[in-house]
Amino acid sequence: MLFSEIVLFIRSVPKIIDALDNIANMINGAIDRKTDMELALIKERLNALTQKLQTTDDKNELADIVRSLNNIM
Repeated sequence: MLFSEIVLFIRSVPKIIDALDNIANMINGAIDRKTDMELALIKERLNALTQKLQTTDDKNELADIVRSLNNIM
């Protein structure tokens, strides 16, 4: 009986590996989508800021955006 259980386990290894690979791909996809969304929001902030960059507050906002980019990369 132990031999047959070992054989069944060995036969199931490729399915287990495929399942783990699928999970890893889903996680990486979610991370990529989150990063894309964060970059899009930062781009929007940069575009809005370029219209008004005149005050100290504007310069501070730009510095905050740069810090945000550094945290992503």
